[in-house]
Order: sequence, then C-alpha cells, then structure tokens
Amino acid sequence: MKIFAWLRLNSLDHMRLELILITSFAEAWKRAFDFKGKTTRRKFWYYILSSNLFVFLLNLAISFCSFFHELFRGLGAPWFATLPVDVLTAVFVFVVLIHFFGTFIVATSIFIRRLRDTGKSWFWFFVPLWNIYLCTKPTRKLITENNT
Repeated sequence: MKIFAWLRLNSLDHMRLELILITSFAEAWKRAFDFKGKTTRRKFWYYILSSNLFVFLLNLAISFCSFFHELFRGLGAPWFATLPVDVLTAVFVFVVLIHFFGTFIVATSIFIRRLRDTGKSWFWFFVPLWNIYLCTKPTRKLITENNT
C-alpha cells in the first residue's frame, strides 16, 4: 500500500511541476510588455527553465524530422514521400523562429521586472553577468511606517 501511495504522490508532484512550468511560461508571454511590474524569483527561474525545455523539445522534434527525411531519401523514396516530413519540419522551424523573436521581448521584460523586484533599477539590465547575480537575490521587502 505504501508503494501505491508513494507513486500517487510522486505523480502528483510531477503534474504540479508541469503545471507550474506551463503557467509560468504562459504568464510571462501574457505580460510581455509589462515593464513596470515585479516578478518573483521562483516565477523568473521557472520561466527560464520552461523556455529552455520548450526550445530543447522543438530542436529535438526538428532533429527527428531531419533524421526521417534523410532515412527516406537514403531508401530511394520519391520526393513526395518526404513531403509530410518536410512540411512538419517547416512548421517546427516557424515555431522556433516565432519563439526566438518573441523571447527577446519576453525575456527582457521578465528580466527587468525581476530586477525591480530585487529593488534595483532597470539599468542593471545592461551590466553583463552582474544582472544574473542580481536575479538570484530574494524579493526586497518595502519598509513601511507600520513595519518600523
């Protein structure tokens, strides 16, 4: 019984992680032009992880399509036999290009929101490597008159 309970909990943890990655990715794209808000450390790094996983999976799909294209060509198949694989490759490449150009805006905005969340100015965005260190810092709590 304990094994089944552990499996159930383990599958729920994976499902929760997948939902967190999907929601953080979607939220970052929804707030692509929000440069004034703030982003927590957890949402920032989950977006970075989910974006990299998305690119990895797309490149893996393009690699498989290229493999099957070369396999069909090597077997002497006519040109129209590789047409579905070529179309699928073109679709994946189009999605990669959209993601590449869109990520420039999304990553810039989430990076600036993260810097604002740490209490730093958005000008730190232009300082290489130091800005990544600043994104690892915890959220800065504002001290109000009631908290003093």
